[in-house]
Order: sequence, then C-alpha cells, then structure tokens
Amino acid sequence: MALVMPIGIWVVSVGAAVALCFVPLFDLLGLESALVMGVVLGIGSALRTDHAFATGRVGRPLDPSRGGPPSGDFFRLLAGHLALLVPTAGVLGLNALRVPNCDPVQGLVFWGVIPAVSIVVGHSLAWLAGAWAARRSLRLLIVAGIVFADVAWFGWRLAWEPSIMGYTLLLGWFPGSLYDEAVQVTPALLWYRLLCLLGAGIVVLGVELIWRRRAGHRLSPWAWGLGAVVSVFSGAWLARGAMGIHLDKADVVDELGGTVETEHFFIHYDPRRIDAQRLPELIEDHEYRYAEMKAFTGEDPVAWKGRKLTSFVYPDRDTQYRLMGSRRTLVARPWTHEMHVRWDRIGEPVLAHELAHLFSAPFGAGPGRLATRGGAVLVDLGMVEGFATAADWAPGSLTPHESVAAMRRLGIAPDLREIFRPDGFWSQPSGKAYTMMGSFARWLIETEGIVRFKRVYGGADWVSVYGRPVTVLVGEWETWIDALHVSGEA
Repeated sequence: MALVMPIGIWVVSVGAAVALCFVPLFDLLGLESALVMGVVLGIGSALRTDHAFATGRVGRPLDPSRGGPPSGDFFRLLAGHLALLVPTAGVLGLNALRVPNCDPVQGLVFWGVIPAVSIVVGHSLAWLAGAWAARRSLRLLIVAGIVFADVAWFGWRLAWEPSIMGYTLLLGWFPGSLYDEAVQVTPALLWYRLLCLLGAGIVVLGVELIWRRRAGHRLSPWAWGLGAVVSVFSGAWLARGAMGIHLDKADVVDELGGTVETEHFFIHYDPRRIDAQRLPELIEDHEYRYAEMKAFTGEDPVAWKGRKLTSFVYPDRDTQYRLMGSRRTLVARPWTHEMHVRWDRIGEPVLAHELAHLFSAPFGAGPGRLATRGGAVLVDLGMVEGFATAADWAPGSLTPHESVAAMRRLGIAPDLREIFRPDGFWSQPSGKAYTMMGSFARWLIETEGIVRFKRVYGGADWVSVYGRPVTVLVGEWETWIDALHVSGEA
C-alpha cells in the first residue's frame, strides 16, 4: 500500500501529459503545457512528500525522534520528484513527431522555469507543513490553504489592478490575452521563479536551523546561509515592481507620469508622447466619445457610479506590455470603472469600443457587471464584445453588416448559433467572432430597440424579452443579412 500513492502520481502525471497531446496548443513542449503540468506536478510533489511522512519512509523534519539532519531527506525526496519531469516532457517531446513544434528550445526553457520550479514549490510547502503538523489532515490543509491564498491574491490582482497577467506558485505565469502574439520567457517570469526558489531555500534552511538548535548541533554556517537567502529574498521582493512582477495602479500612474481631470474622466498619459499641444485633443476625444456612447446607450456611468471614469493611455505597445501585460489587446473592466487604451490621434476608434464596455456596466449583471447567462454566473463573452462592436460602429470601407454578408456569400462565415455556446466565441477567429456578434447586436438594437437588448444583456431570457428564442432571432438576422447588397469587390 505504501507504493500506491507514488505510483498513482506517476500514472496521473504521465496520463495528463498524454491527454494534452490531443488538445491544440497544449500538445507540444511550450508555455501552455508547462502551465498545466506545473499545477499537476506541483500538487503531485506535495502529495508524494506528505505520503513519505505518513508512511514513515521519511521522518517529519522536526520530529523529536528524527536521527539525522532533515536537509538530506529534503533533497533526496526532491530528486525523486524532479524525475517526474522526464516521462511527462518525454511524452510531449515525442508528440513532436505528430505535431510540429515551432520552438522546442523555448518550450524546454518554459518547462525548466515553470513545472520544475513548481515541483520545488510543492515539495517545500509539504516540507513546511510537515515541520509543524503531526496530523496528515492538518498538513494537507496547510498546503491547500497556502495555495488557495496565493490563487485568491492572484485573482484579486487580476480583477482590480491594471495588469492582465500575473504569477502564482504552481501555475507559474498567467500570460494574459489570448489575442497577443506568441509569448516568450520574460525577465519578470525569471525573477518571479527565482523568488519562488529563494522562498523554498528559506524553508529548508529555516527548518534545518531549528532542528540543529534543538539537537544541539553547530548553527553558524546554516544561520549565515539563512540570513543571506532571506536578505536576497527581501531585496527582490521589495523590488518586485521594478522587476515587473507585481505592478499596482500607483506604479502605472507614476510610470506614465501625466494626469489630467476632465468633466467625466481622470486620464493618465505619458507627457513625452502627448505634449501640451496634443493634450486638448486627447481630452476632446474622450469627452466626445462619452457623449456618443451616452446618446447610443441612454446611460450615464459617471452619474450611475457617482465618480469619474479612469482612462490609462499607453504611449506604445512595449510600454503597455510592461505596465499591464498586453501589446495588442486593449482592456476595459466595467466593475473597476477603468479602461486601458493607446491613443494616436483624434477620432481613435478604440476609445469608443472600450468606453462601450464601461457604459454597459449599469445594465450588466453579476459582480463583473457583464452580459451573463445561467443566473449571472457565466459570462457571455460574445454578447459583451458584440455590444461593444455594435456601439463603436466605426465608419470604414465595409460595415460589420456588409462584412458578414460578404463572408456568408463566400461560405467562410461560422454559424452564429455556435458562437452562442459557452466556448463558441473562443472557438472562432477573433475577427469573425467580433464582426458577426457586432452585426447581430447592432441589428437587434436597430430593429427591436436598445431597451430590450439591455434586458437580455443583463441575463433576462430571450423568449421573455423578444417573444422567441435566440436561434429564431439569428435566423431572422441571417435572412436580413443575405438580402443586403454587397459588391463583388466587397
């Protein structure tokens, strides 16, 4: 029975790697597979360590009956945990015979930075729990509590701070937007994982020092080592903002350097890119778009919330990536009353799109003030982005209606009914999904009025609002779209 747990973890780990071979993007040595296996192997290493305590194969670090220093057992167990990397990475490496790997070297680096470090972290957490708790249930509760607190802090930052990417102990790195280009190992990720290793070092050295003091052994080399590691960890933790690990709102405001208050906004911008001559244009564009969205939606979010909107205006993609985690993706969070954009000229259409998200907050539902289904539990991302596309409706060579008509004539338009499935919006190329949902939302608003649309956006049943299910409405929209005249050039 003592072998059941270790063998089971080997089976689960290798099985997870095999399963990933059949999931696009996760089926090769790269970031996506590294993230999943970081969690699997991190939890697996923690369970294997605790199992060693429970079966008596290894004594708990501070057990009075322990005969020798705990550090030796720490590293012997860790070596066995790290061996889990070989078959799991091997499975995905062999899958390269079936699925092309664009950059296997980068993939191996991700695996070295994420799953390998997650194994050290999981082992260290179980080691720490084993040092203080004799009961297995309490040890597991300590490990689970630390992991949960870490994830909760990560989720809070992701929801309320500017950055759309973040770091966790086991997952390693959440890279943010799905629409950005292929991501690479960044200095911030390396710094964060170094912090994780330093934290593990503090655990093993601290436990060793306590055991040696209780056993009457010499302390000085271990005390000096612990002091050095704690000093380095503390310095790195204090500099985490400069390292790009944990930037908060105040950091971003300071980095941008300029702030102006208008009738409806606090605008944070870079004065080196938007000088005194261009600043009035930035202000005018924000206020014009506010009036435009107010007229379209019949809402006034500043009056509704009782405070002004906040707009973070980034000067370029590189600065945007460094400060909030995306190069191409612009973000508005209705629940924070804030948006993150780039601005080059007056009439910038991105302002309208992101501002539309903030204007949807008064009729959105749930804690995120978004389009929801399932009793304000599931976010309907198609409706969220469809409404914003319908609201900005920028003039161009083709409207979204005409673009959809052209796609349908060419036979390359997806079925809109599929986009309404929970995973449907993500399953389509973003250009098609945004355009089709935008066209449908605009058609609904133009034919049935925005009051009804706002009700269904907030989670009301389609039949109760429109008298017919969404599938019937989609069919009516398709008939209307197919009757539009589009030129051969379009």
